[in-house]
Amino acid sequence: MKSNNNIYLVNISLYSIFQGFLVVGGIWLAFILRDVIVITILAFIISSGIILAAKFIQKSIFIPYTLGVFFVLTVLAGIATALYQLIVPTISSEFSTLINNLPRLLSDLNIFISDIISRPNFNIVEYLNTEGSTNIGVVTWDVITGVFFTTKSIIDTILYIAFFLAATFYMAIQPDNLDNIINFFFNKKRHKFISNKINEARGKVGYWLAGQCLISFILATIT
Repeated sequence: MKSNNNIYLVNISLYSIFQGFLVVGGIWLAFILRDVIVITILAFIISSGIILAAKFIQKSIFIPYTLGVFFVLTVLAGIATALYQLIVPTISSEFSTLINNLPRLLSDLNIFISDIISRPNFNIVEYLNTEGSTNIGVVTWDVITGVFFTTKSIIDTILYIAFFLAATFYMAIQPDNLDNIINFFFNKKRHKFISNKINEARGKVGYWLAGQCLISFILATIT
């Protein structure tokens, strides 16, 4: 707004301020939940392919949609098991390497213990502050932090996989549930429009995923 003295005045309503806080809060929340958002998007992609395959089975051999979903999931589980069988030899090789290096690790531990025992006037503070390859304080800290972060990473991975599988199954078995969740944040007049757009996106993503699977199958066969 412009006054007679060429002074510009800006009127900001409380609603605009509230909207600004909502936008900032939404960005912050999306950053905090970025892993969950990415997993949800991946679940939507996979479930779109499952829905497309289940509907194709339903139209082709007149199997109920729910049974078609379970059939597709069974096939995917079989493929995952086959891939797991291919990965096992690599894991076994890495485990064998660890076993082969175990004597050297035990030898290093023996050096640590001998270094402590061999000092008649041993000072724990002085030893922990000593730099060297056999510093038991540094090694102990590395072991503790390594075990902690490794355990945390394993637990996080298990939880993410469980959430991904549950979200994929939830979106595939009842696609309308996702529409209802998204429509909850919009006016009822726009529910039909949003549901149609979600179905269009689901169909396009499903056909894209089917194309990627076909290309992967052709390349795997040629290889």
